[in-house]
Amino acid sequence: MYRLPLTVKNPLLPELCRIAGDAGNIIMEYYKSGTAVEHKDDDSPVTEADRKADDFIAEELRKLLP
Repeated sequence: MYRLPLTVKNPLLPELCRIAGDAGNIIMEYYKSGTAVEHKDDDSPVTEADRKADDFIAEELRKLLP
């Protein structure tokens, strides 16, 4: 996996940081109120918060990089 050095000035970096922060806020709203844990086919845990944050990130990335 390629990792962008933090010293590189990338015009996408501020938007990527915003998306990550907003996704974290989505998760924290569920964390505060609690949410049920389900298990995926591979038996790893997943919550509604995980799904909502994943949907949000995917949509924001589609807008950023159509």
